[in-house]
Amino acid sequence: MSRARVTAVQPPYSEPVATVFDRVMPKGVPPLVLFRTLAVNEKVFRRLMANRLVDRAAPPIVQTFGAWEPKRVRRATKRRSRP
Repeated sequence: MSRARVTAVQPPYSEPVATVFDRVMPKGVPPLVLFRTLAVNEKVFRRLMANRLVDRAAPPIVQTFGAWEPKRVRRATKRRSRP
């Protein structure tokens, strides 16, 4: 297994990072490694999370965009000429 190029931050987290983790993660669940890796650069992490791209109470994607249904394609059929 290869080593990670960027090491994720470890607890104790700084106050702004801990606040964001509390907002996006359920209580008692440790922050995802993805979030901890993004938190290495605290300024970028705060700006990314300030846009609320990730939120614990986000509605399911089906409610957001509606149920996606593919368009029905009509097959081109040859018309039979009637005698």
